[in-house]
Amino acid sequence: MTWEPAMKIVKCSIYLTILLCLSTSVEADEITDCLAIDSNLARLDCYDSIARRRVSAAAQESGSDTAAKPRKATLGKKSKKSEQSSVSQTTIEETSTTREVTKAAEKEEGFLSRFGKKIKKPKTDRQSVSSRVTSVRKSPMGNHILGLANGQTWVENEPGRRSIKAEQSITVTKKLLSFEMQLESGRRVAVHRID
Repeated sequence: MTWEPAMKIVKCSIYLTILLCLSTSVEADEITDCLAIDSNLARLDCYDSIARRRVSAAAQESGSDTAAKPRKATLGKKSKKSEQSSVSQTTIEETSTTREVTKAAEKEEGFLSRFGKKIKKPKTDRQSVSSRVTSVRKSPMGNHILGLANGQTWVENEPGRRSIKAEQSITVTKKLLSFEMQLESGRRVAVHRID
């Protein structure tokens, strides 16, 4: 029984671990330098350059340099027009990517500036509406159907003996999960809107 194949595997794994530690320490220094940059766009460019170097190094190690080649590479000779169009296409792609990154960074900054702050309700969000009853009908179930001067139609949730008459002033108030109508007499009735 020989231990040579196992020793080769151990030596290779130690060698790879040492290389990995050395490369990550260099990248860690570069990442630390990127962290010191204040501008979001410049910091992102710094991270992108580190990522590009890592991808090209991985492609060289694997022996295939296809990852390092541009996406739109063609075989044979290129004319000046095709070179110009590929350069302009690359510029357009980089510009659109830069715009997307800038928009994402601005959105993130906006989110971070609002995060944890109390959300203020707009003053136009009304919690109650006052109006006048224009028509009163009874449903087949005995609930009052009320037509208001503002065009809304409300129905009582439960039938009851209430004296609701036309030309009466009411106030509909929004509650947590329902609405409540206060009559002139001070009586409160649970209602829901049907139109």
